[in-house]
Formats: sequence, C-alpha cells, structure tokens
Amino acid sequence: MRTIRLRLDGLLFMVIILLLILAFLYQRLHPNTLKSDRGAASTRNAVPDPWLHFSDELDMQTTEESARVACAENTLPLPDNVYILQPGTDVIGADMGSIRSKDTSLMKKVCDLVPECKGFNTNGWLKKSVDKTMEAPSTDLYVKQVLFTPKPLPQYDDNSEAIAHKDNFGAPYLEMMSSLKIFMYTSELDDKVNRGVHWKYGVESLFIKLLSKSSFVTKDAEEAHFFFLPFQCATYRNVIRDRAAAQNFTENLVSNILKDISSRYTYWDRSLGADHFYVCAHDMGASSVAAADANLQKNAIALVNTADYADPFYVPHKDIALPPHPAHGKGSLPDIGRGGGKSTERPNLAFYAGNLDSGQLRPVFKDWLNDSDIHIHHGHMSDNVYIKNLQSAKFCLVPRGHRVWSPVVMDAVWTGCVPVIISDYYDLPLHGLIDWTHFAVFLKEKEVLSLKSKLKSIPEEKLRRMQSYIKKV
Repeated sequence: MRTIRLRLDGLLFMVIILLLILAFLYQRLHPNTLKSDRGAASTRNAVPDPWLHFSDELDMQTTEESARVACAENTLPLPDNVYILQPGTDVIGADMGSIRSKDTSLMKKVCDLVPECKGFNTNGWLKKSVDKTMEAPSTDLYVKQVLFTPKPLPQYDDNSEAIAHKDNFGAPYLEMMSSLKIFMYTSELDDKVNRGVHWKYGVESLFIKLLSKSSFVTKDAEEAHFFFLPFQCATYRNVIRDRAAAQNFTENLVSNILKDISSRYTYWDRSLGADHFYVCAHDMGASSVAAADANLQKNAIALVNTADYADPFYVPHKDIALPPHPAHGKGSLPDIGRGGGKSTERPNLAFYAGNLDSGQLRPVFKDWLNDSDIHIHHGHMSDNVYIKNLQSAKFCLVPRGHRVWSPVVMDAVWTGCVPVIISDYYDLPLHGLIDWTHFAVFLKEKEVLSLKSKLKSIPEEKLRRMQSYIKKV
C-alpha cells in the first residue's frame, strides 16, 4: 500500500482548500453574504498608526492589570481577527511578551492591538511567529487569523495587465470563520471498514481529518449549520476488487450508515438532507449514494472528483468539485513548490505519461510517441522521473479517462506546468474562486488531433503570463 506523506506546503494548501470549500457551503446557507467587498476588507486590514505604540511599550513581562488598562484606553476599533484553537500545542520560542494572564479574551484583545502578534498560548505568552509548533499537553495555542481573503487573481485582456477576479470573496469571510458550525456524525458501521485507499483518492481522508481538527466542528448538534455524513466511498470501493461487487457493497454500506444516523438523530428528517454534505473522491462520485436514498442524492451536497456536467448524479448548482489529490505516490508534489523553470527553461512543448490503452482519448496520444516536441510516455514512471518531466514541459496534457477528472490536473499546478484540459463538461475545482481560463488551455475532445498546432500558436508572452498566474493559485 502506498502511503500519502504530506509536508507543510501540502497541508497548508489543503487547509486553504478546506476553508474555500466551507465558504461554498456557507454561501449555500447565506447566499447574500460571501460577496466581493474589497473596500471593506482593505479598511479592516489597515493598521492605524496609534496601535503601534502599544507594541513599543509592551515589556517582556506585563501585568494583567496593565494590559487591561491599555485595552480600555484604546479608542480605535479593533481589527477583524479570529483565533483558531490548537489544543495541546505551543510554539517553539518566538516569545514576544508575557501578559501573565490566562484570560483568553484579554489575550485576544492584546494580540489584536499588536500587529506583530501572530498568536498566544494559554500560559499568557504572545507569539511573534507560529510557524514552528510542538506538542505541549499543558497549554493550548491560539493562532490569529487576519481576515482571510484569497489574493486577487489577475485576469488578462488585450488592454490591461491584471483585473481582480470578480468572484473573489471579501470581508464576510470573517463571519464564516467565526460563526460556521458543523456537526460530524459518527457510525460504528463506518468505523469497522479498513482505511486503506489509493493515493489519488487521498483528498477524501485528508479532508475529513482536517475538518475533524478544525474549529468549525461542534459537539452540539443544535448549533450546527451543516451536518457531515461519514461516508468514505473510495475506502469502501477498495474493499472488494470486483468493480460491480464493490459498487454494491458501497451503496449498501452508505444506505445502512444513513439508516443508522437517521435512527439516532432527527436532523436528517428535518431537512431531508438539504443541510448535509459528504465527500467522495472515487470515480463513482455522487452515484455512490443514489441507491441509498433519493433525497440523499437530490438534496445533500456532494464534494466529489467526478464533477461532470453530463453526469446525471452530479448537480453543479449544489455539489462542489474537489481538487483531485494532495500528493503523488510516495512523495508530495506540493513539496516541489510552484514553478520549475520559466518557459524558456522548459525544453518540451508538452508532456503526458499514463496508460495509452485506457480511456476515451489517450489512445490518440500514441501518434505522438516519437514526436520531437510532445513527450508522451506509455506506462508508469518513477516519481522522480515523472516530476522532472512535469518541470521540463511548458504544457501538461490533462485528458479525460473513463471519467472527466484526472489527478494530472493538480500535478501540473504543483509544478507550474500549464494544464491543457481535454475533457468536455468538466466542472473544474473551485471555479467560483479560481478563473482557470487564465492559467489553463482548453481543447474540446473532438479537437484533440489539432493539439500540437494549437499549443504552438500560443504566443510566448501569453505563456509567461499563464505561468506567472499559476504560481498564485
């Protein structure tokens, strides 16, 4: 079994993805809140100069009373920050000053007043950095989250360098960060299943792990805005080798888990699943729940890889397309970082590696096996060789297989290779936040034979802009 090993970059990426997905969920609940409001966001993020004096006067040891007086004397509005609790955690060093107080509400006010403060622990120490953490059973860490707004992603046209993406979220993100609550169901039926899963479906288990450790989770179901259903279809699907038998096993288990949950809780019957969601990274996607309950497929929000407009089980106005996977094989592509060389440092026009005998389009790629510009490899490559080829190509081909999605789309993003999407009706991941047209090339499936000429016709200047853009994604 191959093990997914994520390092810091990969985890940070998935934490951001978790927040973005939860924002989509929150928008389902409050459709008029998560709108663009850059003016308000920039006002909140501005740090008034008078606040700076507080950090200048902060001694390494400040009494609790002195801190309360300083907060009381402040006449300016506090910045809009929220704090993420990390239980049993502390920062290695990075001490900024001690308030000598265990009052977290006071610590938050002081940290808000000091722009350089990145968080604090429950022993009363302010921290100027929260990058290096360690386990600390006797203390908890609060990490300051300044208003989370995705960086504006540039849009290009013939007359301008960059235009802010019109769908970017603004200030109301803070409301979601501070108020969104999710109740995670559990079921003994799910707990009994072996957790082994193929790496390319790893986003399923990682999403659940990150969600379970986040501050959005509540143990009080009455205060929850959404309810997470503990289905793990990729895990269930891999229990049995036979495809048809595995599909039946998954559908039956999902049905039994739902019956178990609805017998113990009333929240499903309250909305027939309209405020429930689940994740399924396997190719079967939302079809995995269709046989379990008609309302589950119709009402519950599905987080899936198989985000296909033509799929009768996928509802694009309700469901959410996942970024396919967080890592590749034994290594982690996020560790490679963005880029891998400018377009002039990438000798190959395009690259693809995979089974050319499988899928609807890949057999056509055999025509380019001996091409001098397009590097096509039939079969498996070692991780190191695969990554090197991704970094050596200007464009990375992302053809549909038996389904619309492919893990190659994220392989390309990790390595700064411009993805070439050859998959009709693919609802690309997080397209409401990310405008894929500015760092990806799209080709209709019926036009695949014109691939080489189209890629060669893209001006070098446009290619450089696309590569620059992909680093910001």
